[in-house]
Amino acid sequence: MALAFGVCLYVGILLWAAHSEAFHVAERNIKASRSIKEMVGGIESVSLNPLGSLRYHFAGLNESMDMEIDVRGDKGKVLVRLHMRKVGESWQIADAYVGGTPVSL
Repeated sequence: MALAFGVCLYVGILLWAAHSEAFHVAERNIKASRSIKEMVGGIESVSLNPLGSLRYHFAGLNESMDMEIDVRGDKGKVLVRLHMRKVGESWQIADAYVGGTPVSL
């Protein structure tokens, strides 16, 4: 019973994150990124890594999210690690890494 609850909770969190404003901002920036396109070619899919790290932080008016996103293209795939912050009413990418190397999004 506890295992079923844990699985349902995990799936619910992933669904929430995949439909969050932060993820949509990340997805748009990844799809527009020249450096990501150089790594994977034409981008075919951008999705949350279901086994990756996902953290949502909030304290008062400060919100941030860390996530790992799988990007697949016609030349390969990469895992993008992001740290995002909510500034005012909009989410912004604070840091992005592929394989430990900073990338510009």
